[in-house]
Amino acid sequence: MTKIWQVAVYEYKRHVLKKRFIFALLSVPIILSLVIGVGVLTASTFVNRDPIGYVDHSGLLANPVSLPAEEFDDAVEMIAYQTEDAARAALENEDIQAYYVLAADYLENNQAELVYIDEPGENATGEFRDFLRVNLLADQSPQIAARIAEGDNLVIRTVDASREVSDYTWFNSLLPMIAGFGFLILIMSSSGYLMQAVAEEKENRTIEVLVTSISPSQLIGGKVLGIAGIAITQVAAWALFTIVAILVGTNLLGLTWLEELSIDAYSAFTMLAVLLLSFITIASLMVALGATVSEVQEAQQSTGLFLLPVWIPY
Repeated sequence: MTKIWQVAVYEYKRHVLKKRFIFALLSVPIILSLVIGVGVLTASTFVNRDPIGYVDHSGLLANPVSLPAEEFDDAVEMIAYQTEDAARAALENEDIQAYYVLAADYLENNQAELVYIDEPGENATGEFRDFLRVNLLADQSPQIAARIAEGDNLVIRTVDASREVSDYTWFNSLLPMIAGFGFLILIMSSSGYLMQAVAEEKENRTIEVLVTSISPSQLIGGKVLGIAGIAITQVAAWALFTIVAILVGTNLLGLTWLEELSIDAYSAFTMLAVLLLSFITIASLMVALGATVSEVQEAQQSTGLFLLPVWIPY
């Protein structure tokens, strides 16, 4: 058993201290940061803080109630106009980004007309809907108004209440897919180490020396453990990056939806157990196949045999 650990430690240090491992370790966080940055930049193009106008023929907004300041601290200003001509003039002068027209029968059909030259920001139209909702509930008690504004939340729960799915646990539905992609990336980044674990010794003719002091099973077992340690190091580093990204997004960028993320402990434990066993199985098969070839290049060409079955479900 001591020899297995000696091989594992040697294999771990031999790869972890190389520049290519550090590059592979940092490449995933860097790529994810770029993707998230592009997404945030793209989303910001749909935000417009210019005022929104409205013409109310229904009388609903005769004495309008403003949006709650605690929920909309940077809300778009809502400007009332008496006539559509006045609203259109303001739109043409770029005083507002768009304006709504509420017909006299709005309370019966709940339809409003949106007029604009350039398409308004999604945040502005969404806040106007919230503005209407608040005023439609103005004559209700605060408890009823808050409950209606909150909307529904369908919860699907097993009979023994061990598992449930709702709008607040949406991340649990995406977690297996995210973990699957992470597993695929982990195999791709580790495949070179796995396929070359024994091929290098065979190519430089040091395998004959090794087998005189250690059994084949000890050699293969130690190499699998060492490369598994490399994979665990990668996963730990990526997990740390994810935690830091969530903290930065929540505290510095104000992404409140990150605070609603919740992970079911049982599902996470089951998923990690399956992924660990799957990785050990694939790692062992890769090392075994790498031991049957005579050159490193030939081993690398066989990597697709293991990546394809993992990729097919996607």
